[in-house]
Amino acid sequence: MWIFSYKYVKYVITLAVIGSIILQFAWLSQLFNSQKLQLKHTIEDAVVQSSKLMIYNSLSQNNIHGLRFKEFFLSQQWLNLRQAFDNLNIEGLKSNFNYGITKDSTIIQMNISFNNVLRKPDINNKARVNHQMVLSDTVYQHSLKMDSVVRSILVREGIKVNSTYALYNYKNDKLLKTGAKNVSILNNAYISEKYSFDLNHLYKYQLVVMQLNSAVFYQMRYYLISALTMIVLTFLAFVFLIKLIRNQKLYSDAKATFTNNMTHEFKTPVATISIAIESILKYNLIRNPVKLKSYLNISQLEIQRLNLMFEKLMNLNGLNDAKEYNLEPYNLVQNLNQIVKSMELQSQKENAAIFFEPDNNDYWVKGDMIHLSNVFYNLLDNALKYGSQNVIIRISCKNSGHEHIITIEDNGPGIDPLFQKKVFERFFRIPTEDIHNVKGSGLGLHYVKDTIERHQGSIRLRSVVGQGAVFIISLPKL
Repeated sequence: MWIFSYKYVKYVITLAVIGSIILQFAWLSQLFNSQKLQLKHTIEDAVVQSSKLMIYNSLSQNNIHGLRFKEFFLSQQWLNLRQAFDNLNIEGLKSNFNYGITKDSTIIQMNISFNNVLRKPDINNKARVNHQMVLSDTVYQHSLKMDSVVRSILVREGIKVNSTYALYNYKNDKLLKTGAKNVSILNNAYISEKYSFDLNHLYKYQLVVMQLNSAVFYQMRYYLISALTMIVLTFLAFVFLIKLIRNQKLYSDAKATFTNNMTHEFKTPVATISIAIESILKYNLIRNPVKLKSYLNISQLEIQRLNLMFEKLMNLNGLNDAKEYNLEPYNLVQNLNQIVKSMELQSQKENAAIFFEPDNNDYWVKGDMIHLSNVFYNLLDNALKYGSQNVIIRISCKNSGHEHIITIEDNGPGIDPLFQKKVFERFFRIPTEDIHNVKGSGLGLHYVKDTIERHQGSIRLRSVVGQGAVFIISLPKL
């Protein structure tokens, strides 16, 4: 189906990631609103508890500690009754609160009176009373204590907010004082209800919270961390999945190309050998030793190419994994001389030149003659196939500590830095404008690297586009 093709899978996965992120943010948004509402309730409850404690403490100064006394003044019923009485704000309504405490009993009186006929309020008198209202030091100290109790309860609940308080006249709810200067009661994050906190001095306290979001985020910190972790892990998982699908597609395409190229690779030497043998028989070249030797050399070269391709396939299928190499003393210089001579016909055909001028030092390693020979043959064959016309190849050897360094350098087109790390990967072929210009399996350099590493050596590439390529092989000395 079309939806399972690589072209559309990318878009489906991208939509899935975006959808997952949107759902996470929607969930976090709902959680934020819920936590914010819960935080407001907790703050309001802290003010309520502080108000009850302050009133109880103000009454219990008379050393009254009876169980009934404490149970009543710390009960929710008393709070509801007091709040209802405090919030009576009807024009023409007068309320009066009195209490008395003896050793045997506590008397609380709440008197409410109003005129049946509505009278005009005495504005001047009201203004005069408010103007004369002056806060005593005792009331000021009690308001600070009330605010301190509120803050201690909030700290105990793990709530850290930037807040202040406002103090109101009990009779007319007129604002008398704020805990911080130049602070407006309006336009704040949260404002609690007004609560009386001392029956001896009838004023009302209100908590003013300037900033609430930071406290909400702090309480949500574990949810935020887990949500962000899930988003990141989901994103990484989908990135990995896209990369895996892409690699599988590239691998599948490479295998298809490999099959086509290997068919051509096998077909060409077989056809060349067949023509050579046919020519020997047809023209009776036994009587012409020079031509006979030339045709036999060509056949030998093609057979060597076939042998190399078989080795590549064996390495690809893992048939060599279970088989140890036949390690024996191996003379690098002698073997390289033989390989250079065997490739003379091929280099002449490409109008190329291979130069190898070894020094008088010994270059012995412990290795498998067949596999190491295939390594050097493969590198020289690549330089001839992918190099430009009249390519020049130079081979050199030198000693370096406990290693022999073999360098194979050409002046071909070079390899782009983008592909230099990938050329040793299985099936990889450098993309060109005409990918069928030179047939190949994409296994040669992978086989080279694998063989060198099996000999406890290393291979690295140094190349500049337009200036050729240099393969540097390091093998431990014998």
